[in-house]
Amino acid sequence: MTSKTNLPVWKTVSIGINQKLVEEIKGLASGATDLAFIAPISQKKYTLDPDAFDIIQKPAFKISKLPKTIQLAITSLRSLGLPDGTCYNDIFAAAQSEGLQLCPAETGFQLLVQYMGQLYKETLVIAM
Repeated sequence: MTSKTNLPVWKTVSIGINQKLVEEIKGLASGATDLAFIAPISQKKYTLDPDAFDIIQKPAFKISKLPKTIQLAITSLRSLGLPDGTCYNDIFAAAQSEGLQLCPAETGFQLLVQYMGQLYKETLVIAM
């Protein structure tokens, strides 16, 4: 979630960038999810999760028209005063009442490119 609260900023991410890379991914054949490709801006190799590949392939997936920076925060159900098993709508409502905002859809993709320190087994759930 993007933070406008007193929560510590976990990561600062630029959105509205990497349009050419998204176009490359959209041009890959379906089923090419285990292909590695090179990001022109960083010269790092990436492999896409099949779900991420599917999301990027959808016509609705767009990169923001104007570059900007967003600040991401990590929170938990407990810190929002919610029990395990709470539905997403209730989580989003509680987070919004704490001053958090939903992330733009491209956040996960931009994290893939910009967050090179992600641990192999680390799973990030992005509220968007």
